[in-house]
Amino acid sequence: MRLTVDLSAGQGLLATSPASISVLSGDAEVWGAGLRGEIRVEKAGVPLLVSTPDSCRIEVEASAAKILPRAFPESWESLSESLERGDRVMLLGGVDSGKSSLSLYLLNRAASSGMRTALIDSDVGQSDVGPPGAIGLMVRDGPILHPRLEEADYIFFVGDTSPRGHFLQMVVGLREAVSAALGEGAELLIVNTTGFISGGAARALKSSKMAIVKPSKVVLMGRTPRFDRHLPPSVRVVSVDPLPQDAGKGLAMRREARRLMFSEVLERCRPVQVSARDVYLLNTMLFSGEPRPEHVDTFSRVLEVPVTYLEECEDAVLVIAERRPVRSKVASLSRIIGKEVRAGRVDSYRGLYVGLLDSEGSLLGLGVILDVDFSEGSINLLAQVEEFSGIAFGWIRLSPSGEEIGRREVDEP
Repeated sequence: MRLTVDLSAGQGLLATSPASISVLSGDAEVWGAGLRGEIRVEKAGVPLLVSTPDSCRIEVEASAAKILPRAFPESWESLSESLERGDRVMLLGGVDSGKSSLSLYLLNRAASSGMRTALIDSDVGQSDVGPPGAIGLMVRDGPILHPRLEEADYIFFVGDTSPRGHFLQMVVGLREAVSAALGEGAELLIVNTTGFISGGAARALKSSKMAIVKPSKVVLMGRTPRFDRHLPPSVRVVSVDPLPQDAGKGLAMRREARRLMFSEVLERCRPVQVSARDVYLLNTMLFSGEPRPEHVDTFSRVLEVPVTYLEECEDAVLVIAERRPVRSKVASLSRIIGKEVRAGRVDSYRGLYVGLLDSEGSLLGLGVILDVDFSEGSINLLAQVEEFSGIAFGWIRLSPSGEEIGRREVDEP
């Protein structure tokens, strides 16, 4: 798609890459940052929102493009003008409310004014800073086109695209990202969060995040539950309008964006085989006990599923079977033997998304498990790096093209 567009003050043009944008006349901005001459973005699926403070004429060639009556709500502009050095801004809003767009807009406005700005993206389902299923940090002294075109300065691996069942990892990861941002000398912190905002569990997670961030401003986007009662009086609560509906990502676009990011991860991976006894493992109890092949037949009869591997730890018995046994049978067996029984499927580990860690627990790269030989204790995987000390098991399973094809449940070993 190729077109020439005249924009007036307040209007916007949303282009999706691959794209090239040329300024023919007037003043243009991309996500609130000044644009001069021409830009080209070859990476697929990156949204570029062009606006103008006065008027401009631009030439655009993109995979998709549409004109928006208004690029940014006035409340976004007011919020950006209120930012000061030392601010810690936390964004709360539902799915597709525009949190990622607002965080980029604020980063560019603040960085353009000379503030060293940190953007922490803890929206594990649609992170723009780093890969999906992770909390990412970038610290910048100047404006950027889009976080997906930048390298993250720090990544904490969570391993899922939903925070449910992973509150501890979410809070620890956010704490580490805040610490890293301050260590990089950030003068302004902008924290994007997930769209998980309703109900007691969501409030508990957001309250824990606030305790970590210690925000000076909490931004509520659209119809977001009030969190005033969870905040000290010194925190300023600001309500802003959500992104216009025709500028949002939408469910299909969000899924495709994740697939593209996962496929980028897989493209940089190479086959690696490791012994589970030679690396440390996180988010799993596997290989922390002793194999018990002599009890496989008994457990198969009791659980009424074909058990392929059995392992006994000091505090649990781990069962790997061709299919998940009925939960009531697992609970009954736990009571009989006096130990927790955790059961999982063989297929839950095929295509499993993992983080590859160094000896201190920092993320070196990402990967996907191809297969686990439970009896031999070996793991075959596609990995971005060949040498690592640990593997953090994730919870989502990926196809070779990066599509999400299933998940490992939080109660599986």
